Amino acid sequence: MPRPLKLALNILAIGLVVALVGAFAWNQAHLDKSAIPVGKKNVPAPLFALDRFGGKGKLSLASLRGRPVIVNFWATWCEPCKKESVELEQTYRRYRSRGLVIVGVDTNDLTGDIEAFVRRYGLTYPIVVRGERLSLTYGLTGVPESFLIDRRGRIVAHVPGGINASAALHDSFAQGLAALMGPA
Repeated sequence: MPRPLKLALNILAIGLVVALVGAFAWNQAHLDKSAIPVGKKNVPAPLFALDRFGGKGKLSLASLRGRPVIVNFWATWCEPCKKESVELEQTYRRYRSRGLVIVGVDTNDLTGDIEAFVRRYGLTYPIVVRGERLSLTYGLTGVPESFLIDRRGRIVAHVPGGINASAALHDSFAQGLAALMGPA
């Protein structure tokens, strides 16, 4: 290998390592220290106010106090998100007369992609956008991920991964939903 090419590759490799270390350091410095511990229950849900999809103002979690809420983080490219969006919509339609609100938090998609996703899966529950920072606050490990929040604003269940990804996750969601909604 010619010496100038070898030197250029070495410089490129060193630059890449420096960039990765810098990105890691920036992330640690800007990490939201108020993030909820993963898997924690009965802790206050972090509050938020995000733009509603379609420019319909903001939606705040505080405005939903007194109502059971499911906060579902998702992305248009996520296969499990596509599968669970149908069940979440069915859950919303079944329980909205009892006050349930499902808030879909899009983590970082283009407007056209969100619009196509909402239309394709017939979503009628509120969707908020630009939730990437909120995903750090909630301590997300990936998408989809759901938090079931009671009328007092406390997390009663946390379902990491798609609610249909396994029988155990589906059972966890069903039990959390039952705790959230109480007796019929």
